[in-house]
Amino acid sequence: GRDIYFPLDGGSDDEHDAGNLRNFGFFKSIDWVADILEKGNVWERGTKSWQLSSLNKDFSMDTVLRLTDDYLNTKEGLYKKEMEDYEKQINLYTQGKLNAEPKLPKQDYTFLIKQFKVFSEQYSYDNGADSLLYVLGYALYENGEKNEAVQTFEHLVENYPKSQYLHEVNFRLGEFYFESGQMGEALEAYSRILELTQSIFYEKATYKIGWIYYKMDDFKKAAETFLKTVDKTWEMDRKERVLGEEGLYALVKSLSHFNDMEVAVKYLLDSNVSRAYTPFVLMKLGGLLTEETRYKEAILVYKSFAEFLPDDPQLPFALKFMADIYDRIGDEEANLITRVT
Repeated sequence: GRDIYFPLDGGSDDEHDAGNLRNFGFFKSIDWVADILEKGNVWERGTKSWQLSSLNKDFSMDTVLRLTDDYLNTKEGLYKKEMEDYEKQINLYTQGKLNAEPKLPKQDYTFLIKQFKVFSEQYSYDNGADSLLYVLGYALYENGEKNEAVQTFEHLVENYPKSQYLHEVNFRLGEFYFESGQMGEALEAYSRILELTQSIFYEKATYKIGWIYYKMDDFKKAAETFLKTVDKTWEMDRKERVLGEEGLYALVKSLSHFNDMEVAVKYLLDSNVSRAYTPFVLMKLGGLLTEETRYKEAILVYKSFAEFLPDDPQLPFALKFMADIYDRIGDEEANLITRVT
């Protein structure tokens, strides 16, 4: 493709490497980026002159992608600054120091979408064509044109099975389908991620699959999936295991929907894996059932705690909660026996 060059501060000194494609990050404002990308004003090294040309087949795929990367980074940086200014303005507005309410900044990828619809056709057989589809899908999604973004992502998944973007694209597809209530499609998208065990989206996809089963009223599969999520993340640092903690609460909710609570408890306890979080799950499950006035089932959970975890430090609390339930339902004898125990 054409060998283009972006001079520092708009000058034409070819010796400054700061203006070379190898060293981005020097754009002074989004206006200059737009002038280069949207109007096609670029400095051509060969002729040492400004060229008015839209980005088309004259430019290599590498050039287009490098330009796009810097364009997106610049827009994101400016958007972040706009949001910071917006928050300051909102604070002034709430204090009565501004008469008019500030307008919330919004990212606009209209230009990028227009260009990349053309690019995706022109470069469809070139190496890196999946990158163009990814950028187009990303821009459409962020611009609120989610249905078209999904079509673009599905096209990428179908036609570029070895793309580096498959992990993220499948997760984005899963999120879209999940949020729009299309659970079958969401399950399919998330499941594709599970085939890629090294994916950074693996745990998140597993967690979301658990919620799909939950929404489909398949509470046993939901519990099984949430167990996998917690098992995978429990040994991580506390900061990194937030997903695992969310999985614990989801596991409790799933177990609470079992038709037979004895089966639910047995399912949790009948495992060859020694789980450090089992006492926590039983306590939370007992508490949830108590809140829902499902006292008989709550008592069963606390009794199971005492039977299977007799040496656990939380046992006195389990017995107290069980005694409180007996007191609530008027069974004074059981209340007394439990408290004495």
